[in-house]
Amino acid sequence: TASVDIWHLLRMTSIQAGLSTLLSLLVGVALAWALNRLRFFGRGLVVGLFASAIVTPGLIVAFGLLTVWGRSGWINSVAHRFGASFDVPIFGLGGILAAHVLLDGAFAARILLSRLDSLPERRLKTGQSLGLSALTRFRVIDWPAMRGTLPGLAIIIFLLAFASFPIVLLLGGW
Repeated sequence: TASVDIWHLLRMTSIQAGLSTLLSLLVGVALAWALNRLRFFGRGLVVGLFASAIVTPGLIVAFGLLTVWGRSGWINSVAHRFGASFDVPIFGLGGILAAHVLLDGAFAARILLSRLDSLPERRLKTGQSLGLSALTRFRVIDWPAMRGTLPGLAIIIFLLAFASFPIVLLLGGW
């Protein structure tokens, strides 16, 4: 019988969950900031889809990634028609991280966007009257609003990524 190295599995799962958490928070902050500053047709639908990320099963996302980026996925099907090919490494750590960032980055963006949307109007008008650049506004107004939410959000995302066995089994391989 083969022996299972539990400590190795825990270490690798922790590394994967840590990387997924970091990337998801970075994507979440960027998406929330962009969605807060931009108004466009369909914005409500995009925000609603982000809210649904928490209830979407990981297996659906993993199969979706394979359908789009896999060897027989529609990206490669279109590329073959033009004589090209995309060799995207969808299996292994890259695929696991991509699936987690799709799910958890959207979840983080939704939570952080609600923090940004709840900023008092007078604070935003003060920043506008001072002529703050986008980067300065982020540093002075937006970042302090999001910063307090990040530790709790990071814990939730880490636990979601740590316990996501369907994604790891489908895209991780053995």
